[in-house]
Amino acid sequence: MLGNDLDGLDYDNLDSVAGLVLTDRYNRIMHAVRAALDAANGAEQPVFQGPTEDDPTYKLLVECNALAVDIENEMVIIHNFIRDRYRCVVDGGVY
Repeated sequence: MLGNDLDGLDYDNLDSVAGLVLTDRYNRIMHAVRAALDAANGAEQPVFQGPTEDDPTYKLLVECNALAVDIENEMVIIHNFIRDRYRCVVDGGVY
């Protein structure tokens, strides 16, 4: 996640409030997903022997689920940024 210190963010710059795609974690997970998809294309996957929690595919799915939550949170941040930035104020009322 981007961090819990929202007070230090520059709310005049979208890049400062929405930077998930620039993080190492995001890029690492996306690279792992691409690699897993490439490996799965046309190849028979070996059956993992052992606890499900130790399966590399399971671990990747857990990381993807956490990343999906972070993406959704960042979408809310971006929406709020755009809404606040381009809010229409007419005659003292906000529309």
